[in-house]
Amino acid sequence: MHELARQQMADRVRQGSPKFTLGQKVWLDSRNLKVNYASRKIAPKREGPFEIVEVIGPANYRLKLPKTW
Repeated sequence: MHELARQQMADRVRQGSPKFTLGQKVWLDSRNLKVNYASRKIAPKREGPFEIVEVIGPANYRLKLPKTW
């Protein structure tokens, strides 16, 4: 029983990143963005959705962001 639970937890880590394609819409994690809110606690956790305009690498994508950013 413990072996099964250990294997399931290990498989979660090995999943890898999700694969996205050109034209898909994705949400951007706002942890590393400078946002104009009084507190990070009340700021949205994600921004978007934004369209993928270019696939740069296996986990890197160029997004169509608004001009105000």
